[in-house]
Amino acid sequence: MTVNTTSLTLADDELARFLGELRDLIYDEAAVVRERVERVWSAPLWARVAEGRAIANVRIAAVRPGGLVELACDRNESRFREGDMLLLNRGDPFAEPRALVTVEEDDDTRLVVSSDDRAALRSAFGG
Repeated sequence: MTVNTTSLTLADDELARFLGELRDLIYDEAAVVRERVERVWSAPLWARVAEGRAIANVRIAAVRPGGLVELACDRNESRFREGDMLLLNRGDPFAEPRALVTVEEDDDTRLVVSSDDRAALRSAFGG
């Protein structure tokens, strides 16, 4: 049995051009996303809450084994779901303290989150 293999190769300059265009596309898309996030974060807390893009008056209810943190709030009408990344802060997402977390469980007024940066989480909420 004979196998005929043909390989597709790009010249170094073609590959460099392709990779440069791909890099530019990724940077452009990241800039658009960053601008969108900054626009949302620049709105007052009450407006972000009304749009489902924030939850007000979040507090730590419990620290679970394995670094999970249970958060509680009085009212949650957010769009957040399990797997979403959130930036916990004290009303101003641009100011410290703040902590990046991932929603592990969403049970209305109780959320369980995880964070790779537990020091930032403790700083933001004393947990």
